[in-house]
Amino acid sequence: MTLTSRRLLTILALAAIGPALRSQCPSPQPIPPTVTFFVLPEGGFAPPPSTGYQPGDESAWRVTLAPGGVSTSFVFDFAEPQRADRNGYVVLQRPASCFPMPTGAPFVPHPVLDFLFKGVDRATGATITLKPAAAGSLGTWIPSAASCQFPAGAAVTGTLSCDVETNDPLLSAVLPTSAVVTLSGTPVLGNYHQIVLMTVGFPGVPSTSFKLHLKQDLHEGCITWQSVAIAGVASASTPPGGASVPLVGRFGLKRDQNTWIDYTVTSLALTAGSTPATDISLTNGVVTLPDAGTLHFDPATHLISGTLSFFVGGVLVTRTLDGVGDSFLGSATMPTEVTITESGLGGLLDLRYVGERPAIRPLSGDFEIGQLTTLTVRARPGDFYIVGLSLTPVPGVNQPVGDVFLTPDAFFYFSVDPTNGVIFNNIAFAGADGTNTIYVFVPPAPSLLGFTSYLAGATLDSATFAVLNGTNVYRATLR
Repeated sequence: MTLTSRRLLTILALAAIGPALRSQCPSPQPIPPTVTFFVLPEGGFAPPPSTGYQPGDESAWRVTLAPGGVSTSFVFDFAEPQRADRNGYVVLQRPASCFPMPTGAPFVPHPVLDFLFKGVDRATGATITLKPAAAGSLGTWIPSAASCQFPAGAAVTGTLSCDVETNDPLLSAVLPTSAVVTLSGTPVLGNYHQIVLMTVGFPGVPSTSFKLHLKQDLHEGCITWQSVAIAGVASASTPPGGASVPLVGRFGLKRDQNTWIDYTVTSLALTAGSTPATDISLTNGVVTLPDAGTLHFDPATHLISGTLSFFVGGVLVTRTLDGVGDSFLGSATMPTEVTITESGLGGLLDLRYVGERPAIRPLSGDFEIGQLTTLTVRARPGDFYIVGLSLTPVPGVNQPVGDVFLTPDAFFYFSVDPTNGVIFNNIAFAGADGTNTIYVFVPPAPSLLGFTSYLAGATLDSATFAVLNGTNVYRATLR
């Protein structure tokens, strides 16, 4: 690719991830049956207060324990897993009294359907996880507004009944294995969506600060999440012999705007092996299916059910999932990873699809001064991608397909300049297996030690440059 053409693609990409929102759903849209809040990937320099984000708003728990008179302090970062794996969320059930949406009726309890919060102490490696209790109610959240919404300025109170897990011996000796935590906060109008800083009360453990900085998912109901087969993990086996071969490709999961936890499988295009390759798609060259079926994501069990139809080597296969090995990570309304394992699919002896939304993953190096760091971009095969660096991932850019946590600041424009001499191959096309490698050369300047920025980006359709998905956010702290 020439320098001129790369600059042109950069300009097109920047225009594509601009702030304009375009509706993709039929109108009018029904009242969402669920409410989802997710942890913001906060970090870096605080944006101006006018954006709704304030200094110190990162989700964290600072706690000091002193068994036997010896103090040990922890700082659990609840945004780090969100940056890496896009986990950290709570899903609420909108109660029946909200249909139709009333104009009065304040203090309507919203039962908790599902949640997951993971904290990491980056200094010690200690972790803590708050996950749904094994039995009983998971708690309720109550808005004080005279509606069933969570509008800006209306206080929110809530509880979470959770099981508590930690890998640290000191913490495991002090923390309860189950607890009911309390939360309170007031949503404010941030860029694009409501945000709320929830102060968390954890019973029996003194803490200087326990906060969860959350953003309400107000994306359109019919949003399509892209799922990309993870190279080296997804596989299939074909006769004769049943040898395992790589499975590459992708499909889309279009959310049902009436349920938010049912999905139509769209744009399915997978390939098993290469010599010869077995095509798995919506067409056999004569007949083209409108979609590959529907899937249900259970928020309580994280299992997937439903029926799929597609062509395997030109032969139509229809399969009701058997429920064995069919599961997802993330929330049912915003799944981050999908696993489907089935056998006896026409020309395939078995298929193990493991896919995630487009992502940036470390490959080698760790941003050491004067050294080369490499990262892998996972996208749909052939998709155009743009990955940049910015000083803060929030507020980012909102798109109908989800937030792109990349703030167009001066450092971002430096990173997408093809002559910057620091980051290479960050504006390119994904390879045949959906991956490509980004190279970051850290200058040999000791004064840069500790400098932190964030890598993130978006994948775009190679023909129209429409944004398909935002990636996760990867922290780059120079060492």
